Amino acid sequence: MIRALTRAVWTFGIAVAFAPASAAGAREAGVCTEAAATIPGALQAAEASLRELAWDAMADFLEQAPMGAEPEAAEDPATSTGARSLVDQAARLQGPARRDLLALAALGAVDRLGVDGPRLRARALARLGVDRIADLLQADDPTLRAAVWLWLAESRAGRCLLPKIDPALVARALADRSRVVEDGDDLVFRSVGHYALLAALRRAGDDAAIDARLRELAAADHPLRPMILGAWIRRAPAVDAGDLAGWLAEPDPAVRLAVALAALERDPGRAAAVLDHAGRDPSDRVTQTIVDAVLDAAAERPGEGLDGITSSARLLAAHERWRGEGSQRAPLPPPRP
Repeated sequence: MIRALTRAVWTFGIAVAFAPASAAGAREAGVCTEAAATIPGALQAAEASLRELAWDAMADFLEQAPMGAEPEAAEDPATSTGARSLVDQAARLQGPARRDLLALAALGAVDRLGVDGPRLRARALARLGVDRIADLLQADDPTLRAAVWLWLAESRAGRCLLPKIDPALVARALADRSRVVEDGDDLVFRSVGHYALLAALRRAGDDAAIDARLRELAAADHPLRPMILGAWIRRAPAVDAGDLAGWLAEPDPAVRLAVALAALERDPGRAAAVLDHAGRDPSDRVTQTIVDAVLDAAAERPGEGLDGITSSARLLAAHERWRGEGSQRAPLPPPRP
């Protein structure tokens, strides 16, 4: 219910219409004949696997915030890449270019829900050259920075500009923990680095380069490590069982959830082992999300529920929630030792 209410009250007041890009961006990009720009599927799946944890953070904010307070973006002073004034950058643009950039900057969230977001991003950004885009990636507005990275990741024109973006800027942005609000399937908080990662993997190019980039990032102590590990496990030719066990024992619940769901997707035959972990995991959200995934994949039939797989009170309670019974926010029974 809280998700439906949040979706109902979170609206944007800007109506947009698509306008074709000017020749400036095309000249900067050079000849680029790629038919489409898509974020690697394994990364999208890893992102989706962490959706419930992202929603929990938003739900906690909504429960604790004063009446009428809305979720807002916030710079992280320690990692922010926003060193350049957006006001000054907009002042250097003329006419429609300035108007469209200011319209994009006026949004309170990164719109990933429908067609308006991509159209407004295209209208504001596709006419700009690579130097202007690089400046905007360092604007003192985290929501705008996130929107520019997303445009680079998702659009054909952006994909053509990506190789021209300074690798050092990409590396800094990956570590940017500044918070933005995303309006997608749910209203959630994400970091600017989240969108920079989508663009970084598009920039990597072919499958071999993407895999190499994922391995490099997975081996580092990276703030986006859960999503990176989830994507790498889905794509890797082989995954060592010892590595899986080690990741499932890490203290970060996001790592444990991303790894468990990636392992399950990679090999549905692991369902019993993944459920066993769910019964022992100390995070209610990790347990519930794993149970939901197993039962959704199994397309449960009458009389063939979780009862036949385990006698764990924790898993059975999660099963009841999957069936729509009980409180979704109440604690589950304690995990097995």
